[in-house]
Amino acid sequence: TRMRTFIAIEIPEPLKQKLDRSMGVLRSDLEDGLIRWVRLESMHLTLKFLGEIEQKQIRSIQEILEEIAARFSSFKLEIAGFGCFPNCSRPRVVWTGFEPASSELLRLQAEVASRMESIGFERERREFHPHLTLGRVRNGMSREDMELISRWAQDSQIGTVGRFDVEAIRLIHSVLRPDGATYTNLHVARLAP
Repeated sequence: TRMRTFIAIEIPEPLKQKLDRSMGVLRSDLEDGLIRWVRLESMHLTLKFLGEIEQKQIRSIQEILEEIAARFSSFKLEIAGFGCFPNCSRPRVVWTGFEPASSELLRLQAEVASRMESIGFERERREFHPHLTLGRVRNGMSREDMELISRWAQDSQIGTVGRFDVEAIRLIHSVLRPDGATYTNLHVARLAP
């Protein structure tokens, strides 16, 4: 059996709740239905999307994650700011970013990417851009709606949501269902204290 998986950092529940309140403010400033908002459960800081993997690959992925985790100490991250891909005048995706207290996050992600590449997972063409997707602009928007969203996106701001300690990296299995995805931790590799 093949499983859809990714490697990620978990966002603590209290911060997800705070983020949900910020999103509530954003949602109330914009008409219903223009943006498909992401559910709280699916908020992870993805370090590497692996896609479909075989059950038999899990073991070697776990071993690599443990090796990486042993070489990193826990570090702080701050959820802050607001932006859009490709940009706020033509938003397709709205996101909130991370202010790393150090460059540890980028080092960790680079390590995950290169070690996964060594066992056959292709590198992303795009540069790593640490973010949480908050919502996706619906397809087939009218010009007026698009302008409305773009004005809203340029005016909207999320300040600092909060800081947390990154203490582990996880291999997560996601099962896509009609009502959204469900997530299961296949492995949790704890960073050195």
